[in-house]
Amino acid sequence: SFADIGKKHSDPLLLERNGLLASPQSAPGNLDIGKNGEFKISGTGGSRENSTVDFSKVDMNFMRKIPIGAEASNVLVGEVDFLERPIIAFVRLSPAVLLSGLTEVPVPTRFLFLLLGPAGKAPQYHEIGRSIATLMTDDVFHDVAYKAKDRNDLLSGIDEFLDQVTVLPPGEWDPSIRIEPP
Repeated sequence: SFADIGKKHSDPLLLERNGLLASPQSAPGNLDIGKNGEFKISGTGGSRENSTVDFSKVDMNFMRKIPIGAEASNVLVGEVDFLERPIIAFVRLSPAVLLSGLTEVPVPTRFLFLLLGPAGKAPQYHEIGRSIATLMTDDVFHDVAYKAKDRNDLLSGIDEFLDQVTVLPPGEWDPSIRIEPP
């Protein structure tokens, strides 16, 4: 299955050997504090090389908890009045890019999900965004997203995730009787 492929290819040594492991330059720990409360991401990170962020606005307590080499996935949904049908884009950036102001802390963005649709369906768009964000937290799907060659690979990864996931409605289950995973 596609999930097995994702698990097989998520071995850190294999990822490093294939050049798919995040480079140290994309790590949030590579920050040079500059004058006037700004910092610069050090290294040769391509499009991140000369990026600066206002250091005074960064939540350093949160920043310390982010592992070295972490990358962000941004999910953006919204309504517009000039569309008749929703449009969706799932973008994998190569290399990851520091998009100032889009994330809470200066972490390079690897994936963007964008959903724009006609007015009147904001709650549905919001739920789709929540679902995609949940999907991106799954390690197996995350690996599938890194390796996907086309839309069918992504759809297969989503199908595999849905086959393996158990959904419990929040209003109908008691958290105190929760069964711990094996």
